[in-house]
Amino acid sequence: MVVALMLMTGVLAVAGAMSTSVIGSKNSRDIVHLTSGIRQKMEELKSSDYDSIANGSDYLDVDGVPQSSSTDAGFSRTWTVTADSPSTGMTEITVSATVVLTYGQTQPITFTARTYRAP
Repeated sequence: MVVALMLMTGVLAVAGAMSTSVIGSKNSRDIVHLTSGIRQKMEELKSSDYDSIANGSDYLDVDGVPQSSSTDAGFSRTWTVTADSPSTGMTEITVSATVVLTYGQTQPITFTARTYRAP
C-alpha cells in the first residue's frame, strides 16, 4: 500500500513536470515567432519609401503567415510612425507584437522594438 502511494505520487509529479515543460516549450516557440515577426516588419518599414511609411496593424498565424482577421491569428502586430522624433528630421518607428493567450498563459506576451530613420 505504501509503495503504491509512493508510486502514485511519483507519477503525478512527473505528469505535472511534463505539463509545465509543454507550456514552456509552447511559450518559447511563441517568443521566437513574435520576435521574428517584429524583425520582419521592422525591416520592411525601414526599406520602404520614406514618405509611404504609415501607422498600421495586422495579424499573423503561428507560422508568421498574414491573416485577414484575429480569428485564425496567433499574433497581432502594430506599428507606429512618429515624425520629428526624437529630433527634427528623424522618424521613430515602433513595432509591437502580442501573442494570443493559449496554454495556461495568464498574461499576453508582448515585445516591442524601436528604430529611427531619416529621409
